[in-house]
Amino acid sequence: MQSTLAFVQINKRVHNVTGVWGPVDAVHQFCEPHYRTTVYLAECYNALSSLWYIFLAYRLLRTTKKPLWILRALAGWLGVIGIGSFLFHGTMRRSMQLLDEGPMMGSIGTALWWKLGLHPWSRKRSALWRSCMVIINVGIVLLYIVVGSYELFVHGFTSMVVLDTILAYTMKQGDTKLRNQCVATILFARIFWEMENLWCETYPRIWIAHIVWHVASGLAAYYGVLYNVSLQSTTHLENQDDDKLKKQS
Repeated sequence: MQSTLAFVQINKRVHNVTGVWGPVDAVHQFCEPHYRTTVYLAECYNALSSLWYIFLAYRLLRTTKKPLWILRALAGWLGVIGIGSFLFHGTMRRSMQLLDEGPMMGSIGTALWWKLGLHPWSRKRSALWRSCMVIINVGIVLLYIVVGSYELFVHGFTSMVVLDTILAYTMKQGDTKLRNQCVATILFARIFWEMENLWCETYPRIWIAHIVWHVASGLAAYYGVLYNVSLQSTTHLENQDDDKLKKQS
């Protein structure tokens, strides 16, 4: 029972620091020393590394010719995540925390919504499956706002990422290289997230692991956006082949 609780619960730490943006009162506080680098940012390097998401979103929109709506939607979420993460880490205020975590739920929800409409298991009843997913996604966010449990957000978000991965690996269409890059990179990122969470008190300098999380999770999102776009192109080709076969028969 204790080992189960240790897995479910996430280490809590309180820095008890008040800075230019007010007292640090975020539900979950990270390992980087607050207001140590500059008086203007609570977690300076975590905040600055959040801009990486914005750069990747810009690159997706800038380098893709005639982007599909799914690319614009997911790239948009990625950019909003970067803005929200910068504001959250820069202030470490609870009022800013949802600006970081809310877009993360929106992004994975959009990716799931997209796949549920294309997956052979759910395609025929996509409206039902998509509605259920949206209800669960929004429900997690609302419950998190009311209860204020960081574990609820982390495990809820992780569950949706796992479901998204299962759908990706049980679909024939799509660029498998991009899919594998996305999964490998997010697993690598999660290792560093866990390292900071578990060893912060023992090895305080491990706070740099959260920067690695930002860089690697951003790349995972980048690959994930391109993979989702590839689903549309291959599905379109498959539909064309089906139409040709119907005409021949």
